[in-house]
Amino acid sequence: MKTRSRTRVTALAAACVAAICLALPTTGTAASSKLSEKIEAMARDLRSDLKGILVRARAQLIQLSRLPSVQAGNASACTSDMAARAGDPRYTALGAADLSGNLYCLSTPFTPPISIADRAYFLRALGTADLGVGDFQIGRATGQGSVGLGFPVVAGGRTFGIVLSPLSLAWLDPRIEAQRRRPARDLLVIDDHGTVLAHAGPAAVTQGANLGGTALVKKALKLDRSQGKTRFGGKRVFAATDVVPLSGGAIHLAVSGRLKG
Repeated sequence: MKTRSRTRVTALAAACVAAICLALPTTGTAASSKLSEKIEAMARDLRSDLKGILVRARAQLIQLSRLPSVQAGNASACTSDMAARAGDPRYTALGAADLSGNLYCLSTPFTPPISIADRAYFLRALGTADLGVGDFQIGRATGQGSVGLGFPVVAGGRTFGIVLSPLSLAWLDPRIEAQRRRPARDLLVIDDHGTVLAHAGPAAVTQGANLGGTALVKKALKLDRSQGKTRFGGKRVFAATDVVPLSGGAIHLAVSGRLKG
């Protein structure tokens, strides 16, 4: 009888403790949950914005590929057409290259010969017959940091080269900064090699630097999407990574928020 009574008392005490615990505010857990939700939402917004940028770029490149001067491969007429359509700060230049990768017209003055045959965006545009997006690069004609964007030129069922409009990283950086809001600490946009295309936040990050060896960027390159605790800029952070898949390669992104404690 005593054993049963003790068992009942113990069970009752445990139930009371459980009830008290449930009634107590779970401040730490709630705060962590709110942080993760906001960071993940910001990563989704950033992915959506980057996709929109590429959709608009593709539409413009398709229009450029259909210009009569481009279809005919007329260098002087093409140069005039590209110069007339230039002016959007998101692109470093507009131009065209032949099937061998030789640049034959550009909206900004350049000194030929200039070849883009080894550029990732050139190879991807021809290889996928669609929008080719490259990696971090310094333009050979413009000298500016950019991500190459190209689209094949097809006439009479044959491919004759590509049109191009490299995305300016000087334009992309402040656009990413404008999307950073609390509680985010750092926003990163990186290429397939872990090289920084754009960054916003207090971490000492240089555009064009390769961060492939950092815990956060390793995760971003390995997993299309992930959420969890990691380290970046010498701090413990909660980070969400995402990806903008491309016909060849990908653009990766990460949003991190500082963990307390």
